[in-house]
Amino acid sequence: MRMISQLTAVLTEVFFHKKAQQLEEARGGIRTGVKSLLGFDLDLLHSFSDTQILGLLNSSGELDAAKCYAAAMLLKEEAAIDALENKKAESVNTAAKALSMMLELFLSDVAPLPSTLGPETDAVIETLSPYELPFHIEEKVFRYYELTRQYGKAEDILFELVERSHEFASHGLKFYERVLRRSDEELMAGNLPRNEAEEGAAELRRIAVV
Repeated sequence: MRMISQLTAVLTEVFFHKKAQQLEEARGGIRTGVKSLLGFDLDLLHSFSDTQILGLLNSSGELDAAKCYAAAMLLKEEAAIDALENKKAESVNTAAKALSMMLELFLSDVAPLPSTLGPETDAVIETLSPYELPFHIEEKVFRYYELTRQYGKAEDILFELVERSHEFASHGLKFYERVLRRSDEELMAGNLPRNEAEEGAAELRRIAVV
């Protein structure tokens, strides 16, 4: 809780400077926050991949959820500043790292998660939707959508993954086995009616044998 309150204070300062178009000051707040909350230099997060950053945030094989959340939020804000400065490549790269951290919090089954994390995660996915994410991050998005029962969106991502790697079809067939055990009401709520799920499974079986 202490780290979350400290993060809130850092982000409040960053938001203030962003609103005033004081972008260098906002970056300075992020840099200070990364150092004080995570114990790292911001340049280290720039140079490391999302997988390497997550390695730093694992203690004895267990994810430090508070630090992971702080890293995700700070990187997300830096990506927003990059976008304001028309640094598209930097913004996309940093946002993808932030997204990977956010997804990891869901997939690692740490609890409790901030109530805002789901909408924030969905918003970052939407922001990055025009761009091709690294395969392992897109796979995390697929797993996140299934976990949060957004089955229609999971199916859309599934076929993108299979297009990129035919071998992923076997994971997709297991996905359909799982979702088809759900009730009709659950499937409708997840925007994947049973008949559409059955059609998707049949299509994927055809792809798998090609």
